[in-house]
Amino acid sequence: MPEQIISTEELNKLKSFSSPGKLIKKALSSIFVVLMIGAGLVLNWVMALIYLFGAGSSASWLWYIVGLGGMIAIFPILYVFFAYSYGQGVLLWEAYREVLRPLAGKLFSSSLDKYLVDNPNQAGELNEEAVHEEIANQQQGFLDRIPDFIKSYVQIFFTGKDIINIVREQRKTGADKTATKEKAMSSFYQGIDTQMSELIEPSLIPFYIVGAINLVFFYFLF
Repeated sequence: MPEQIISTEELNKLKSFSSPGKLIKKALSSIFVVLMIGAGLVLNWVMALIYLFGAGSSASWLWYIVGLGGMIAIFPILYVFFAYSYGQGVLLWEAYREVLRPLAGKLFSSSLDKYLVDNPNQAGELNEEAVHEEIANQQQGFLDRIPDFIKSYVQIFFTGKDIINIVREQRKTGADKTATKEKAMSSFYQGIDTQMSELIEPSLIPFYIVGAINLVFFYFLF
């Protein structure tokens, strides 16, 4: 993998996003998340005390244990877990926007620069097999060098086929190299932004879901 694509400084910046302290900070960066954790813990434990010393006296042993277990442990753990997941999502999204996205763009741009031509009408034959092999090696080198904490969320951003289709279109239409590259880069960024937002963009939806289930649990328990 060419050194200019991923520098040591960029790799170190990417690794910094795996810091546990930074993850906790990001998890608590949303007032809504802090309120949900606080309210979830306090409300469940207060309701557990009420249930323990009165409201649960008429319940069966099974429902009694399930009720206490849910309020003392299960729902509090779920709130903390989703807070952790939210913080992780924020960190991964920032790592993508600040480091991975520009790196992927540089890799795609360098590939276009190599295969697009100034005069498509006089271009020689394109060795498609060589393009596939080179792009595959570049992509693998890219994945091999990024940290493990984000590697599982990163897919191949583009393939040799993508480059070949762009080059074929330019040679077929005789389009200007600069205009072709600008259009391809715009489409590329739109595509990976959509792809990565579906995978790692942080969401508060899990809190709404567990909060609703928690309230339904209270309704049936009391």
